[in-house]
Amino acid sequence: GLSGVCGAVYLVIALTLAQRQDDTLALKQIYPVSTEKRYLRPKQYITCTKDPTVLATQYFTHNPESFCAMSSFPGYSDDAGTVVLLNDSLEVLDEFSYSYQMHSTFLADEEGVSLERISLEKPATDRNNWASASASVGFATPGVPNSQTESETEIRDEIVPDPKVFSPNGDGYNDVVTIRFNLGKPGYIANVRIFDAVGRQVRFLAKNQSLAQKGDWLWDGKAENGQRLNIGVYIILAEIFDEEGHTKVFKKTCTLTDRLE
Repeated sequence: GLSGVCGAVYLVIALTLAQRQDDTLALKQIYPVSTEKRYLRPKQYITCTKDPTVLATQYFTHNPESFCAMSSFPGYSDDAGTVVLLNDSLEVLDEFSYSYQMHSTFLADEEGVSLERISLEKPATDRNNWASASASVGFATPGVPNSQTESETEIRDEIVPDPKVFSPNGDGYNDVVTIRFNLGKPGYIANVRIFDAVGRQVRFLAKNQSLAQKGDWLWDGKAENGQRLNIGVYIILAEIFDEEGHTKVFKKTCTLTDRLE
């Protein structure tokens, strides 16, 4: 949505989506979000869609209860357009003019990638307040906070393997190492590679992957060809960079063993 959260309790039936014509800027395709009584409480999200089933097959859906099936939905173009949110009196509550050119320049294809509002405190009309949803969450976050939401607290960039000693032997205990990242801002791109103790690259875990502010990668102890690697110490090299050219490199180690007592 334009804001994602609501500051007061509203009936969803009182909200309407529309778009503007390119030439006259007149409103068109004005459709109610819901024809049934439904309450949207503070910090609660709704996902407006014509077909929840199709949406659930295309993206991760951690909050399917948020889905609000609309009988008709404005035909927003992928290239450019204007989304308008109105109340039941057709007064404009918020609107946003978008373009495919607002997507990250690192994207090979913007098809299926959501534009996300970074800060709810900054206006929707600020084009710098929007960013492409990260690949690490599947390029959209229906029903949950945006992957590119700006944190209100200062965060120190951090990448940590957990556990540092893992045993991918299929016993269900520490079979993978989770490489967690927590970054000071959204919008980073990452390359993550695994090297053995003598410096040979054994796995390219993430290649030019756009990141949320927080997330993780999983490594199962296997090489690029799917074969399990030998017991030993391995180096995790994570390089992150943004569109302004700022680059940071993190070098961590983990130990692959056969059995943990």
